[in-house]
Amino acid sequence: MNMTPGMLAEGEPGIFVTGQGQRIAVANAGTAKPGQKLICGIRPEAIHLRGDVALRVKVVEPTGSETHVVAELDGNEMTCVFRERIKAGPGDELKVSIDPEAIHLFDAEGGQRLSA
Repeated sequence: MNMTPGMLAEGEPGIFVTGQGQRIAVANAGTAKPGQKLICGIRPEAIHLRGDVALRVKVVEPTGSETHVVAELDGNEMTCVFRERIKAGPGDELKVSIDPEAIHLFDAEGGQRLSA
């Protein structure tokens, strides 16, 4: 699972904001509170091409029916698994969307899962 720190946006339920201000929709924040330090967990298959979250590509590995990409989100390494072939290489910016239903939120201090 990919992990990135941040918090829920104040006054905007369902929006996780990374340390560098990228916004990710969250379908179920569970008991997480706005302003609370959180870790957002994202599985590689929950990341999809075409969106408004910017990743910086490090490695692209075509594997036949899938393309595996290692990228960075706010300096945190993320692994993505796409069903499509992509035309991106190291250093390129890749815009993605993340399935809001597949996001897991954890308390940054104690590690407890907060999302349902």
